[in-house]
Amino acid sequence: MTQIRSTANFSANLDSIEAFWDACEFPEGHGKLLAELASSTLAHLQNHPRMGRDFLRRQSESIDAQARLQKLRTQGATTLNAEIREYVMSDYLLLYALADDVIHLLAIKHHKQLSFDINTYLDGR
Repeated sequence: MTQIRSTANFSANLDSIEAFWDACEFPEGHGKLLAELASSTLAHLQNHPRMGRDFLRRQSESIDAQARLQKLRTQGATTLNAEIREYVMSDYLLLYALADDVIHLLAIKHHKQLSFDINTYLDGR
């Protein structure tokens, strides 16, 4: 059976998500994430470790993202000797590496974390 390991970055992302939901005054959001991870996501990945799509085949429109993907293709995957995959959860995107029957949870982000806080920019005028 495939093992699942968490990285320090993944743990930091979970802390960031918890802080995000606390700031939104909806701490239940973090609880829902943990429940989804525990009840279905990790079990699905453990049983079908290649179910996430190949992250390195992703097409990007920005120059910066293209450069980062190229660097990951040439250096990261070779160094890690792993497949880099992404799994779409209900409201989150999970990035993981699969190497030698071990899933390394690399990162997780909520789609709302990518939004701008317009008040920060307006206050600076």
